[in-house]
Amino acid sequence: MATKRFVDDGKGNLKGLECIQVEWSKDTAGCWQMNEIAGSEFSLEADLVTLAMGFAHPIHAGMLQESRSVRFRATSSVPKAPMPTSH
Repeated sequence: MATKRFVDDGKGNLKGLECIQVEWSKDTAGCWQMNEIAGSEFSLEADLVTLAMGFAHPIHAGMLQESRSVRFRATSSVPKAPMPTSH
């Protein structure tokens, strides 16, 4: 599934999503390509959307502190002790 459009209520508030079904296939170079399935459009009601976007090149500056270490795959590890969420 892929989201095509956010729909508002005319007052700037989220009302829903317009979506479409997709399929994945490899192109001639072996790279994965997402292809929309014609006629599979549908709508969903929604008043809140959380965007979960990946990224390819994180900035490591500021990540290295005594309690953390950066692994080969650029992930961060933290101690198992409880960590405060506010100061």
